[in-house]
Amino acid sequence: SLAKSIGAGDKDYAVGETFPGVAGKLKSKASINDVKLWEFWPESEATDEAGFAALPSGYATIATGHRFYCVTEYAVFWTSTEYDSKQAWYRFITDKGPDIYAGLGDKTSFGASVRCVRAI
Repeated sequence: SLAKSIGAGDKDYAVGETFPGVAGKLKSKASINDVKLWEFWPESEATDEAGFAALPSGYATIATGHRFYCVTEYAVFWTSTEYDSKQAWYRFITDKGPDIYAGLGDKTSFGASVRCVRAI
């Protein structure tokens, strides 16, 4: 799995648990007009070592009229793991932290990015 390849293991995490210290390996080093899209913090420098190229795109709440939040601060991605028929796991990284966090979202009212990752 991608998590295992960046040294985060492949355990399923509960809400609030983390893949510690590996977020920078997923963050794109992209910039616009010489301004880094991911703000630099020493403990979470964007290296994109994993080739995932995550960009800060935030998340959406669909139940409130498709509102987008934290578009310059978070990258939120659905996992392929459902919790039950109404919820699924997602992972997110922030501009200020070195960890990847786990969350649980309602599939009909929470919006996150989707990435197709294939093992080589």
